Amino acid sequence: MSTSDKDRTPERPVEQLLRAALAARAAQVTPQGLRPAEPPRRRPRHLRPVLMVALPLALAAALTGWLSLRTDRPVARPAPAPAAGVSASPEPSPPPSAPAAPSAGTVDQGAAPPAGRHRVFHGVGFTLPAGWTVPDQDPADGLCLLSPGSPTQQPGDCLPYGVRLVSAGGGRDGTAWPTEYGLDAEDGWKGLGRCPVWGHPGELTGAAGPQRAADRKVVTLGGRVARQVTWHVDCGNGSAFDATVWGFHAEQVYLVAAGLADDYRDALTELAQSLDIGALTPDAGRPHPNDVKVDVSLPQVLDTRRQPGFQQPFTITYTDFGAVPYTVQPELRLTADPGLYHGAAADLVAERLDGERWTKLPGLAADASGSGAAAAFTLAPGESRTVRYRLTFAGEDDSGPLSVTGAAVAAGPGDVGTQSFDVLLP
Repeated sequence: MSTSDKDRTPERPVEQLLRAALAARAAQVTPQGLRPAEPPRRRPRHLRPVLMVALPLALAAALTGWLSLRTDRPVARPAPAPAAGVSASPEPSPPPSAPAAPSAGTVDQGAAPPAGRHRVFHGVGFTLPAGWTVPDQDPADGLCLLSPGSPTQQPGDCLPYGVRLVSAGGGRDGTAWPTEYGLDAEDGWKGLGRCPVWGHPGELTGAAGPQRAADRKVVTLGGRVARQVTWHVDCGNGSAFDATVWGFHAEQVYLVAAGLADDYRDALTELAQSLDIGALTPDAGRPHPNDVKVDVSLPQVLDTRRQPGFQQPFTITYTDFGAVPYTVQPELRLTADPGLYHGAAADLVAERLDGERWTKLPGLAADASGSGAAAAFTLAPGESRTVRYRLTFAGEDDSGPLSVTGAAVAAGPGDVGTQSFDVLLP
């Protein structure tokens, strides 16, 4: 090997690539390509994509190698640009975004009530619906809870813009509306004193009355049986409203909504279901007077004079609104004022349907004690039983007021529910 060959710098790989690229390019050049037989009629064909990429790279490599030979120092080559859509270096993943804050109207049904929404009013616990408010007020007549859509924060306008919670635990006057008697009456809604229509609350004057019969239900709220009554009322001026009352009879606790907008019906149901009266009933496992509600269904006026032997069927429904079961003996008691009622006692026959057989019962002014033992039945809290009866008037001139009383008698406490119904015989 000669001294010049020995001192020559070894050829680098990039130079080898450059020589190979130039040789490949030179091999494609022919005499025909340099001297065409006739002028071209169209634009020369573009070089193939591979060559268009290879030539710039080859020239760049050649330039780099030449500079390297001149300086005899390695040349820092920049890293190749990343392909589209590929990160040149791994970037840290962004932290997971925090969950969006719930809007004012959303409620997590599976979670415990948020702090501040659980309230207690005179021993009655409840969960305030999301977005509802409790304005400053005198709670003597009940607690006003206003809906988010209320245009006012005045507790005097609680209905129709919110609901009112009433508890006898606050020393409330037991005769103030609502009352159990009001729940029994078809016009019990009149205790409101006005027509609470959303956006146009007005006076009760000119009210046409109920649109149809009240809806009555037995419901369970907070583990306790309650009554739910809804009146559908026509205000007589083209507007109407619904009034709903939930009531616990022994504790005298009521939740009232009248004219509330339909948008808040779900919140109203949520509120009612959250009611907890356990603190008011430490003796909930014991019987209480009037735990059994008695409803006598009988016309108020009976015209018997034109039909001797006239029969009037009717029913009595017994419902256990207490916290304990009862074995109920249904008794029917008939009384009349001798100075007002005209007719012989023997002319009036009372009967009860036991299975498929009519059983004769004690008549007018007779002692009915024990007459319901043969028809006794058990009621669990919230259960109802309806018994069928009939009255037969044998006389032709029976007239005057007649009192019909249905009684629920239980062993031990005696009467656990009664209702008297006055019937007029003209």
